[in-house]
Amino acid sequence: MKQRMRSAWQLWRGQARTAKLCLALAALSVAAALLLSSGTLCYAVSSQDLVREQAITPAAQPTRQLTGAESPGIQTTAAEPTEPAETPPEPAPTEPQEDTPPADALIWPVTGRITSPFGPRTIFGGEDFHRGLDIAVPLGTPIAAAAGGQVIWSGEKGSYGNLIQIDHGNGCVTYYAHCSALQAAVGDWVAQGQTIALVGSTGRSTGPHCHFEVLWQGERLDPQNCLP
Repeated sequence: MKQRMRSAWQLWRGQARTAKLCLALAALSVAAALLLSSGTLCYAVSSQDLVREQAITPAAQPTRQLTGAESPGIQTTAAEPTEPAETPPEPAPTEPQEDTPPADALIWPVTGRITSPFGPRTIFGGEDFHRGLDIAVPLGTPIAAAAGGQVIWSGEKGSYGNLIQIDHGNGCVTYYAHCSALQAAVGDWVAQGQTIALVGSTGRSTGPHCHFEVLWQGERLDPQNCLP
């Protein structure tokens, strides 16, 4: 009887050991499986994070502008300060125009007797405004330019007969009418006192004389107020 009980006890102990061993093996298998699944999960999470980081575009990340010193091959220059624009000079004040040519600017074209002054007069049986000065001198007397200038008319012109006009500049023009001969042509530059024509009685005239007119800034003046 004792022998049977001992054998049963030994058998139960052997089975118990086997069961413990199986439980231990099963526990090891479960632990290993858990470890493997945990590692796989960690790897998957790490991989997803890596993919998510790589998917971020450069535009989404903050950028910093590189300076010329940090960027190889790029030279930068500092912007030069712009100078203020120069202020245009103020125009010089214009001198007021004189009412007559400057003193001693003109000389008498001929020396003789004044037969008809500047202004209203009666001639050829009617009233008339004389626009110049008539100076009676012998036929053929040389006529001098009252001032230097350029001849702008030389030829016949209506009641003036043979006429010379000289532009002296600054708005001053002189007329020499009723000439018998003209000695200066249009475009000629003449000097003060130079002979430009000879006294005559051409055009509307009652005898040999020099009809002399002075225009200043487009207005006819009394020649006697412009002569020395």
